[in-house]
Amino acid sequence: MHTLAIISPYIRLAHDFRDARGMNMRPAAICDHALHYFATGSGRYTAKGQEIEIRPGRLMLVGPDEPIAIRADSDRDCRMLNIHLDLVEREDSESIAWPYLRADEQRAPGLVPFPSSFPLFVDIPDSRSYEAAFHAVYQYFQSSDPVSRLKIKAAAINLLALVLQESAKASDATVTSVGRQAVRLGIQYMRANIGEHCTLEEIASASGLSRSHFSVVFRSQIGQSPLQYQLRLRIDEARVLLETTDRAIKEIAASVGFASIHHFSRAFRAATGGAPAQYRATRRGEP
Repeated sequence: MHTLAIISPYIRLAHDFRDARGMNMRPAAICDHALHYFATGSGRYTAKGQEIEIRPGRLMLVGPDEPIAIRADSDRDCRMLNIHLDLVEREDSESIAWPYLRADEQRAPGLVPFPSSFPLFVDIPDSRSYEAAFHAVYQYFQSSDPVSRLKIKAAAINLLALVLQESAKASDATVTSVGRQAVRLGIQYMRANIGEHCTLEEIASASGLSRSHFSVVFRSQIGQSPLQYQLRLRIDEARVLLETTDRAIKEIAASVGFASIHHFSRAFRAATGGAPAQYRATRRGEP
């Protein structure tokens, strides 16, 4: 069963840390999951062996047993909205009051990790949406009655859904950017090798993507497969050569990557509706 299907959060800590200026937290592991959102401030946040820049609107997501360190700059106001939770409430969740582990302490086994769809950090463009979702959790954290205990779970799930949504948007933007660059590189390779019959593997390799991934990205952006597009480039180049040079049709066919004039003529007719010689004569106004 997917992790998201069994989420029933237990909130261990919800804290609006309004004056974190100059905070210098040495590396320490946590026993649960942390959502550290920086509303203001600058500095460095270390987790999973990476040093991430602290900036307004950046949310860090850290899982169990992962040592973290925070160093906030002392010359800027720093406000951190801090939540610690178990993604799935356990029988012993309530007995663990403090999320940070001592050097000789180990967390309880069996905690559900963050799903792989959650990144190490995500930038939240709309700070108001995250802060409103945080304060819904914070509000119910102040109470211990049965209704509040249920509502805080709903508020926490809403907050996690917001994080997942923003993470997906950021991922899509990255994928789109990478995809556009890959398509550009693939087309550049085809143009540079227009006299060759490039294989899909060669074009995909030039793009930096796998064959299957490149094919999907290329078709989604161009509306044709890479090999269909390559054929179009070769036919377009042949048209130019037929119109502007007196080179023999067999020579033109070879220069745009066709091994035989028969193959070239058939492809040219399929693309233009006429034979190469007929195309040349029509374009030049010859009878």
